[in-house]
Amino acid sequence: MRGDDLSIEAMNWCRDLIGLKPVDKHILGYICDRYNANHGYAWPSLARISRDTGWAVSTITKALRRLEKKELLATYKQFYPGNGSWASNRYYLPVFGEPPTPGKKFSVGGEFDPHGTWDPDLE
Repeated sequence: MRGDDLSIEAMNWCRDLIGLKPVDKHILGYICDRYNANHGYAWPSLARISRDTGWAVSTITKALRRLEKKELLATYKQFYPGNGSWASNRYYLPVFGEPPTPGKKFSVGGEFDPHGTWDPDLE
């Protein structure tokens, strides 16, 4: 499956999971909704997840750790190569494909242009 179909498949997979705390299921469902099949991961920032779900960043971080322990989610760091500052995390769903080697960090190509549009050719 490709495109939006995989996001829908991910949402259905999450919906059918049992035994998760409500916050964990809500956060996993949010990641599933943001899952991009073309890239193989989702990348919303913690601030964006908090804004969209209403959960505090600390609550989200704890939920992400629990989901990682259950191997339902794999989190990887991203950084901007220009200044080395951290970017939003990458969230992989192992059930939909093998995530990268644990501990790998990714540079984010491109930058936002002055109008707030992402341009992969800007460095």
